[in-house]
Amino acid sequence: MPTRWRWAWCWGGAAGNIVDRIRLGYVVDWADFHIGAWQPFLVFNVADAAITIGVVILLARALLVRDKPTGDSGKNSGAEHGPTENIHA
Repeated sequence: MPTRWRWAWCWGGAAGNIVDRIRLGYVVDWADFHIGAWQPFLVFNVADAAITIGVVILLARALLVRDKPTGDSGKNSGAEHGPTENIHA
């Protein structure tokens, strides 16, 4: 998934919450999970879910995926040819 889509989840969710806050004066939460009388803080809306999804994807990418190095750094350093071989001759 391209990076711009990961950020789109985050910024789209933030924009949704801002629109609610400006339009209504508060953010509309529509999903309230509870088990009997026990009610953990699991109240959210679509915008909150979008922000959470975007952040989880960004964190997973940052922690689990390593980009390949770009450019010529380390390329033809001579280590793969041995110390006496002249590769530029």
